[in-house]
Amino acid sequence: PEMGWTASIRDALVGGRPPSTTSSDAAPPLVLSASPTPVPESDRNDSRAPRFETFDPTALERGVKAIRELNESPLADSALQLMRDQERTRQVETQAAMEDRRRHNNEFAKTAQMEMEEIRKRNEAERLNEEKQAALYKAKIQSKLDQQKLQEQRQYDTEQRQKQHEMFLQQEATRKANDAEIEAARLKAYERQARIDQETVRVREEAAATGRIRQERDNEDVATRRSEMQNAATLAARLESIRLHYQNINSIGSSLKDALSDPQKCIQGVALVTALSLGFFGARNGTQVIGKYISSRLGRPQLVRETSRTNYLSPRTWIPPFGAMRSSFQTTPAVKAVDQVVLSPSLRSRLTWIADAAQSATMHRSPYRHLLLHGPPGTGKTLFARALAVDSGMDYAIISGGDLSQLGKAAVTELHALFDWAEKSPRGALLFFDEADSFLRKGREDSQAMSEQGRHVLSAFLQRTGTDSRKFMIVLASNMNLESFDDAVKDRIDEFVEFEIPDHEQRKQLLKMFFERYLEVDSRTGPIQKWLHGDSRTVLHEFTPNDVDMLSERLDGFSGRQMAKFVISMRAAVFGHLAPKATLSVADQLLSWREWDRRSRAASVQARERSFNNINQLP
Repeated sequence: PEMGWTASIRDALVGGRPPSTTSSDAAPPLVLSASPTPVPESDRNDSRAPRFETFDPTALERGVKAIRELNESPLADSALQLMRDQERTRQVETQAAMEDRRRHNNEFAKTAQMEMEEIRKRNEAERLNEEKQAALYKAKIQSKLDQQKLQEQRQYDTEQRQKQHEMFLQQEATRKANDAEIEAARLKAYERQARIDQETVRVREEAAATGRIRQERDNEDVATRRSEMQNAATLAARLESIRLHYQNINSIGSSLKDALSDPQKCIQGVALVTALSLGFFGARNGTQVIGKYISSRLGRPQLVRETSRTNYLSPRTWIPPFGAMRSSFQTTPAVKAVDQVVLSPSLRSRLTWIADAAQSATMHRSPYRHLLLHGPPGTGKTLFARALAVDSGMDYAIISGGDLSQLGKAAVTELHALFDWAEKSPRGALLFFDEADSFLRKGREDSQAMSEQGRHVLSAFLQRTGTDSRKFMIVLASNMNLESFDDAVKDRIDEFVEFEIPDHEQRKQLLKMFFERYLEVDSRTGPIQKWLHGDSRTVLHEFTPNDVDMLSERLDGFSGRQMAKFVISMRAAVFGHLAPKATLSVADQLLSWREWDRRSRAASVQARERSFNNINQLP
């Protein structure tokens, strides 16, 4: 629709027609007058009303004149159409500008909303970070406070234990001194009582002898008659026994005379005696020989403490559960020998080569190489020897060197029986001598350093190992240094391997292995529950990698066996409700107890030595 003032101009241009009153949107007619409209009296007095007294109508008249000229012009319609087109163009441009402004406003609102959301998220993240930092700081402060309290409690406990230990040592020293005084007084009382008893016995014996002498003097005639009667009865009994003896001799002589007079009876008697003698002695010796043969083939020597070879003379072999369990255990493939022991890289490579050489020797039936494993106890020597035998496919036998000294004169015989038993093994045998330095040490030349029986055992060992063997492999283990062994024994050894105390990294590996073995228990008890519900393991520790590293530093100097026992003690602490789970604090508590026990034992030994010295100094 056209605007009202546009229609008014158009009507004025075409002749001043009055506008139609039917349209509600039409603007009122434009009335142009040369004379000014009078101002009302009220508006004159009103200071806020506009003033028209000075209004100049010249400009308006010129405009009216221009409109009339334009109305009379033949281009009026074109000009009006041009004005309409320009108006529409301006409206379209205005609408487009408004749309652009609206779109720009929407984009600006979206951008502002996104920025506000980003600011809100950033503020929320900063708030969460501040809360996290505050919580961490609070936890750190609380941890420091707990650690300080724990340290103070530990210090207090240590001081209390030290005081109790000192009081115990004082009481023990006082008790031992009192016991020594009481013992000395008791000894003196015993000596005095012994002298009194000796004097009493002497007086009693003198009185008894005096009374006996007086009684014999009074009853001398009665005693004489009793003695004569006893002599007569004894003589008669002896004469009767002599008579019976001669009668038996006469009967035997007559029988021998009859047998010798008849040659047939003589031959039969000799044959019977000979057959009985041969049967008796043959059965006895034959039984011994057969028993020794069966024992050497099927039995186990007395020196063998543990072996993988089946003992057919043991009743447990023929019981189905034990026999099946043992056979299944032997047929189970084992892991590589060096993988069962935590070792340094250099020692691992060397032992891998030794294990591969032993396995190749078993496959190709070549002579075995003998080993000597030396080092501190609990470093894995026995475990490696057992795994080496299983890995190479041989039967292994573990022998303790201290058992040879307990056998006495039978030690040499049992040692030969051991080597005979090893040579009869169809798969080859690995003989592991633990504590080998107890019977293979130096000192054959000195009779005081080694007994005669020990020299015999050493000579027997050297005689059986003097040549290369395809039947058995010797592995010696010792906690002593190599200088303690006899030179001839070292000459028979091909490889000397030293097992050392594990270092920091090896202790960390051992701790992880022992944690998995002892502190991760199977919560399913029984094969039926495992079959129904599967394998479920419960973790009994809360050790982080940092805790494992710290515990490894505190266990410096521990062997593998000592570390295994320490982890088992942590498991016992959890099962004994000392703590819900094994932690570094539990380990520190156990280490403090261990140190306190060590000091207590040392103090007890020193107190006992002082007590013995005091007793020896008594008059």
